[in-house]
Amino acid sequence: MKNLLKYEFRKSRSGKLIVFLAAMVFELCFLLGIFLPEAESLWVIGMMGLVLTASFGIFMIGLLSVVNLHSDLNTKQSYMLFMTPNSGYKIIGAKVLENGISLFASGLLFGLLASADLVLMAAREGDLMSMINTVLNNFGMSLGPKQIFWAIAVVLLSWLTTITMAFFSVTLQAAVFNGRRFSALLGIVIFIALNMIVSALIHSLNGLIPDASAYVSSVVWMIVFAAVTAVLYFLSGWITETKLSV
Repeated sequence: MKNLLKYEFRKSRSGKLIVFLAAMVFELCFLLGIFLPEAESLWVIGMMGLVLTASFGIFMIGLLSVVNLHSDLNTKQSYMLFMTPNSGYKIIGAKVLENGISLFASGLLFGLLASADLVLMAAREGDLMSMINTVLNNFGMSLGPKQIFWAIAVVLLSWLTTITMAFFSVTLQAAVFNGRRFSALLGIVIFIALNMIVSALIHSLNGLIPDASAYVSSVVWMIVFAAVTAVLYFLSGWITETKLSV
């Protein structure tokens, strides 16, 4: 597993380095705008850049994993991975674990930056932060480090679940439908169907507890996301073990 994880991290390190460097550049812009009066407009650019970098970066990390799995399953050079003395469960598990670690690390990075920047914003733009908090309070919401980290955790776990759905769809397409007409389209249809099923499941569970707080609802979502991720991981591993022809 250790060597498989190294392999996965090595394949995606360039994209992650780009995200990290972009985050540092925009954070520098934000800090310059906060501390230098002559560069005041930079904090807005930095803040917007960080939001876009976080959104695009997390999306790209997941997409890279799916692209790498598709390459491993459909190119002769990468196909050799499945001829190593590693089970399909280990290979898929390494991909899910690498993606989970990468998402957690990026979420931690952006969460820390957001919390620190909020503290600086509150000290510099107290009136603006008070107005934002007033608006949020009217909707029963609040903005602070705890809320930021909790929201990031829910988003990251939901994204990991989405990536695992993509893993399952790509694996099923390559192992069962490969060579058949419209096999790629079938993989996309399976992915969309899985997303619809999970969304319907969450909606149904929320209906069972209509008066639940946002915290309770998010806990329910995380339980569903974790369960779906585990089930699809085992199914993907089973498919590579029993259906994939190498």
